[in-house]
Amino acid sequence: MERVSYKYLSPRQVRVAQMLAKGYSNKAIALNLDCCLTVAQKDVRNVMLKYGARTRIIGALMIVGALPAKGVMAELDRPNLVVADRPNLVVTA
Repeated sequence: MERVSYKYLSPRQVRVAQMLAKGYSNKAIALNLDCCLTVAQKDVRNVMLKYGARTRIIGALMIVGALPAKGVMAELDRPNLVVADRPNLVVTA
């Protein structure tokens, strides 16, 4: 399987995604990011939303490339087609 790109994640989200893929708990992520637990939970939720994952396990599998991403990450990596006579119209393939 192809590894999902981090190019649409902020540097902080990349760190969270890497820790999530390694199986870190929210508390461990908070300690590593030097933030409170609530902020770490929101960071994890935002990363999982971008990948389209409903659970931490599915999210971790998507991050390492064992499962395809379904969320924003998948949409952003799709090639776009521009209609020749309407340059402002972009169709997602």
